[in-house]
Amino acid sequence: MKLIISVFCLLGFFNTSAQAQDFYGKVFSDVNQQSLVQFLKDMAGVNPVIVGGQTIQISERYSAAGKQNFRNYFTEYFQKLGFEVTTTSFQSNHREIENEGHNVEAVLKGESADSVVIIVHYDSMGRGGEETSNPAVDDDMTGMAISLETARLVSSYVKSGKAKLKFTLRVVAADYEEWGGLDGARNYAQTMQARAQSENFKIVAAVDNEQSGCQRVARRNRRGGGEIPRA
Repeated sequence: MKLIISVFCLLGFFNTSAQAQDFYGKVFSDVNQQSLVQFLKDMAGVNPVIVGGQTIQISERYSAAGKQNFRNYFTEYFQKLGFEVTTTSFQSNHREIENEGHNVEAVLKGESADSVVIIVHYDSMGRGGEETSNPAVDDDMTGMAISLETARLVSSYVKSGKAKLKFTLRVVAADYEEWGGLDGARNYAQTMQARAQSENFKIVAAVDNEQSGCQRVARRNRRGGGEIPRA
C-alpha cells in the first residue's frame, strides 16, 4: 500500500496538503485486494490466463518461453489500460538460456515528459537443477502485482478525470536479476539516462519494488541457522 500511495505522491497530482489528504485517502480505499491476489495467481501459474486469444499458464519465468509468456501478459494488460508498451533487447551473458535479455516498458504520458519510474524484475530461478520449478511468487511477483494495481489506479483516475497526470509514468519489467548482475535493470538505467539527455527530460524518481510478502516455512538453513524464507 505504501508504494502505491508513494507513487501517487511522486506523480504530483495535487499541490496543497488539504487536497492531498482527501485524495490519497480515497486512493488507499480504492486499492483492490482481490485484484492483487488475482495478479499473483495469474503470474505464478495458479490460474490459466488468456493472452492473445490463447490460454496459457505462467508457471515460471526462467526459460525463454516462460519469460515470453509473461511479457505477452504484461504487454496486453498495459495496452488495455492505455499505456504505450515497448520491448527492448540487450545482449545476454547467459547464452545457455537465450542470446538476448528483454526489458518491457509501459508508458502513460503526463503533462510533462519528466518521469517517475517503477521497475520490478520478472525473471525467476529455482535451485540448481530445478530452475523452472519455482514460480517465484514473492520474488518478485508480489512487487509486480503492486505495480500492476498502481498502474490500474493511475489509469482509472486519469481517464475518469479525477486527476491530471503531471509527470509521465513508466512501469518497467526488467529481465535477468536473479543471476546476480542486475543485467536488465542496469541496461534500462543506461538506456534511460541516454534518452533523458537526448530528449531533454528528467527522471523525477525511481522505485524498485523488491519483495512485498514472504512466507516462512519450517526448514532449516544448511548451516544450521533457523528458518529461511522460501520465495
